[in-house]
Amino acid sequence: MKISSDNILDFLKTHSGWQNAETIAVQYGISTRTVRNHINKINSSEEIVESSQIGYRLRRIKASVHVDTRRDEANIAERIFMLLFTSTKRELSLTEIINRIFFSESTIRKIIQDFNKANQHRHVKITIKRNLVGIEGDEFNVRKLFHALIGKEIKDGPSKSLEMDIQRMLPGIPISKLQDIITNAVNKNDLVVNGYEMNNLLLHYAISINRIVHGNGYDDAIDNGSLISRPEYGITKEITSIISSLFDIRFNDFEVKGLTLALIGKTIVRNAATQRLEDLKKFIPIQIIKTCLNVVSDVDKEYKLELESPTFLVKFIIHVNNMVARAQLNAAYPNQEFDYLTKQYPLLYDLSLFILKDISERLSVKIDKRESVYLLLHLGVYMDTIEDNRINTAIIVPEYYDTASRIADKIDRLFSEDIHIAQIVSNGTIKPSMIESRLVISTTNVAVSKNSYLVNISPLLSSLDVSKVRAKIDEIKHDINAKKIVEYVKQYINRSTFIRTDKHISKEISLNMAAEKLENLGYVNDDFLENLKQRENMASTLFGLVAIPHPLKMNANKTGILIMVNSHGIKWAGDNLCHLMLMIAVKKDDIKIFGDLLQALIDVLSVKKNVYDLIGSTSYEDFLLRLERQIKESKMDQL
Repeated sequence: MKISSDNILDFLKTHSGWQNAETIAVQYGISTRTVRNHINKINSSEEIVESSQIGYRLRRIKASVHVDTRRDEANIAERIFMLLFTSTKRELSLTEIINRIFFSESTIRKIIQDFNKANQHRHVKITIKRNLVGIEGDEFNVRKLFHALIGKEIKDGPSKSLEMDIQRMLPGIPISKLQDIITNAVNKNDLVVNGYEMNNLLLHYAISINRIVHGNGYDDAIDNGSLISRPEYGITKEITSIISSLFDIRFNDFEVKGLTLALIGKTIVRNAATQRLEDLKKFIPIQIIKTCLNVVSDVDKEYKLELESPTFLVKFIIHVNNMVARAQLNAAYPNQEFDYLTKQYPLLYDLSLFILKDISERLSVKIDKRESVYLLLHLGVYMDTIEDNRINTAIIVPEYYDTASRIADKIDRLFSEDIHIAQIVSNGTIKPSMIESRLVISTTNVAVSKNSYLVNISPLLSSLDVSKVRAKIDEIKHDINAKKIVEYVKQYINRSTFIRTDKHISKEISLNMAAEKLENLGYVNDDFLENLKQRENMASTLFGLVAIPHPLKMNANKTGILIMVNSHGIKWAGDNLCHLMLMIAVKKDDIKIFGDLLQALIDVLSVKKNVYDLIGSTSYEDFLLRLERQIKESKMDQL
């Protein structure tokens, strides 16, 4: 990991008070000498960081010009909360907080006031009474807030491993030992912990142990008695019993139930991939199974997407069973590690929202929108396995013992996911017409058709040759996709659906205006706008400077994209402005095409300079030319 002076500066901003060189070095995996070098660099123009025998800290006045005040104050407030949460004392004196945080009393009071306002909905606040600072709120809500804050710190922090991060925040808890205890207990019951959720589960246990040790355990019921009948309760009892002996602490039944809730929905059946649909009836309610089968049928009707593969169905049903259990028991939801996928894969995200809504309605259970991220992952993995986008390849190697077969075997081994070897030619004169493959790999100079790509290699297939083949595969993929997307753009964006307005208009007006135009042109029916707003209410379609509003159900009369360019910006969500709107209308038969097109547009429009370039267009023709150029010039890994 490459560390800059800004990283050191950010660390000192969020860790007030003196920080020794060893502490900073451990956080970033660098030497203390490197830390000193960065400090000298930071202070080269003016002394921002002061030094002493005990370490480094930011100068209060001079550093202020380098600090984003709002962000800094938010970080400080969170640090105060974490100090109070992990303290052995229920309250800390205001003087102690001032000495640790390195801010004035008036500033700290303001910071705490802002923190309380921001977290009012969580029913947790930091109190200052008689110069004593403490936390007020239900223990469940207090832990929930800490869990969210530490999760954010870990996600954004500099450390190289979760274990190091949790140890830093909750010292004294052997995380690796804790993981072994949990894993062994779960495995004994023919289950495994979902790999993506182990970290989240470890955090729950680390927090529980810390709070019990400091005398802040649960003293009230977490849930009704329905938890006791679940297998997760028995597993949790076993885990907590082992931990009790290890730490010499006692988990009361409220704690056990709380940790049971944390475990629910985080386990899957061992060897789930080998399970049959019939096997699921032994441990999954028949209502869940029937619902999943009906939902899959609905997906086929609405999205023309077949999900009836036994492998997918088994994993899907297991996941839905866990998801419903979390919703019914108000258990912990999946972490948000993959939130970024909702913007990167919009069609899959829409599909997961559709499935979520369908399941909720069929089972009369309210499922949190956050669950959609893991549904998206399920769908993405499955789609990746059924799509064969390999490049037909010809290998041309003159006959010399077994050179041709040796090279072919090695290339197939290295690139089997990307290419399909359709021809192996080892003798005779090669004419371009004889080669039907897109990619030609040859040890000799040969003529190929204009539709083929040639890469010359040595008979020994060196590491340089392997790199050349990889580069050519990437080039082909890019060219194929770029050509396809440009054709789609020309087909689905036309002059009649291009609007440029520099007026100050609201989101409501822009949506109404665009939807009305699509309806008047015959693209959609009169229920389009209502359906579009329903989808927008589920989750904003704005990313960066671009919004892509569309309905959840793809039932347009014909497929098209309306473009609205607004240099002033449309106030979309909070203070976020939309400068470029793409309103999507999709006919059912074109859903696959729409998915490919939308994905490519997202890749291009996620680059801000591209968006600014498009905003500067003066006409439909100019806009189209700029967009086509951006698609062709986009990075290979983006398409």
